Amino acid sequence: MEAPQIPVTVVPVTPLLEDLFAVQLKNGRTAHICPMLFNHRINLMSNTGDYWDDCWCYEDFKLALAAILTWDTDTMSEPTGWKKHPKTGRYRPDSNPKLEYIQ
Repeated sequence: MEAPQIPVTVVPVTPLLEDLFAVQLKNGRTAHICPMLFNHRINLMSNTGDYWDDCWCYEDFKLALAAILTWDTDTMSEPTGWKKHPKTGRYRPDSNPKLEYIQ
């Protein structure tokens, strides 16, 4: 007995289609806001734009958008208002820098 033939449609997806928002920062790098399972994340792309090399998690899209639009890369090493920085394991309950801890 032959296996039944199941029709499958493959839809190509490019990384930019997965992003909700992308902006070029003052330092020339690109930052993307991407939906995650439980939050939204700002991905800072590499200098070549081939991969992201840093990221910050936010409670929702509006907070991530506000952070990316006010991020002055000349004076700030990272955006504000994040709740998690996966690269370093830092957490900020209620996005408060005074409550920051490392897990």
